[in-house]
Amino acid sequence: MKIGIIANAAKDADLSVTGEIVRRVAMTEAVTVSAEIHAHFPYIPFAEGEGLYRGQDLLLVLGGDGTLLHAAHHAAPFGTPVLGINLGHVGFLSGAEKEDFFHGDIPTVLRQVRIEERMMLETRVLRKDCDPIAFYGLNDAVVRGQANQSLLRMAVAADDAPLGEYIADGIVFATPTGSTAYSFAAGGSVVYPGMEALLVTPICPHMLHARPVVLPGESMLTARFLPDSARAYLTVDGEDRLQLQTEDSVEIRRAPYTAKIATLQKKAVLEILKEKLKG
Repeated sequence: MKIGIIANAAKDADLSVTGEIVRRVAMTEAVTVSAEIHAHFPYIPFAEGEGLYRGQDLLLVLGGDGTLLHAAHHAAPFGTPVLGINLGHVGFLSGAEKEDFFHGDIPTVLRQVRIEERMMLETRVLRKDCDPIAFYGLNDAVVRGQANQSLLRMAVAADDAPLGEYIADGIVFATPTGSTAYSFAAGGSVVYPGMEALLVTPICPHMLHARPVVLPGESMLTARFLPDSARAYLTVDGEDRLQLQTEDSVEIRRAPYTAKIATLQKKAVLEILKEKLKG
């Protein structure tokens, strides 16, 4: 197999864990490492940008959920599966632990990998006299008011039918994969990650009737500012950020491609969730 390896040096400061996994996998598989860590493994071929994400049979991503989200975003258009190896604390998206690669026979471990298709979001900002600005993410798109300003006020529609007018600190638009991330912390429902659905979860709503909503995956959501709204910014998977203007509208829909998330886990989703959150 052709295996790409990406590592977050902040989670593996001396790259000792990464080094051991690179060494073991390279004994039986064709390995390519990311350019960021190549200096530590000069004997291994490296690639960057599209060259790293295209043409691999599997990407091993060592780090936490943020590292995996970043890799999944770039790998998804090429249909390349990503397997997160958890070096963080919670690691909801990680499908393996470092011990799986330390103690197992690598070809046997790789044969046990299962690949799950995960819905992704396409978020487009529509701005007067500009082409739409598009972002893609696996977890969520968050519209949040700026700190120390008045509340965010937005009207949200689903397929042109009014869904609600929200007065809140912000709104999370999430996929089922993202239902255990920011949406969950804001009080949203947990949705099985293999489903196709769109979640709308207000953040700290200043309304008695505001409740999280789960919609069909083929829905198209539109959010626009109401008068007296705070200025806001858009964040997608915690990375892409855009200062929004009050005349902007934001469209959220299912992306035209999915992310392929690999896992070695054999436990049910709710069992994993319980273990991760037991503190």
